[in-house]
Amino acid sequence: MTWYLFLDSERVPKDKVGWTICRSTEEALYYSRIHGLPKFMSIDYDLGTHKGIPDNTLIFLKRLTDEIWDKISEPPLYRVHTDNLSEMMEIESYMDDWFRSWTPVFNKGK
Repeated sequence: MTWYLFLDSERVPKDKVGWTICRSTEEALYYSRIHGLPKFMSIDYDLGTHKGIPDNTLIFLKRLTDEIWDKISEPPLYRVHTDNLSEMMEIESYMDDWFRSWTPVFNKGK
């Protein structure tokens, strides 16, 4: 299934149509387990506190790559919509590393 993740603890996308809006790592992982990797992610950094534990998008991305990613599928395209430049750079660095670790598989089995 093709799906689009909007991960933010407070905001909503300008165009609400077509997005799966998630407020936490656990919620985003829940949808990822059901539908696989999102085709595109619009992500904020700070996801607030859930059950007394601070949450952020790096936690989500690390768990997504460790628990959901099959090492074959292309990593999702993404946009970071956080207002904090250093947090944006952290997310972009993680995503850049993820894309570098992925090797496209062409003509598998031939």
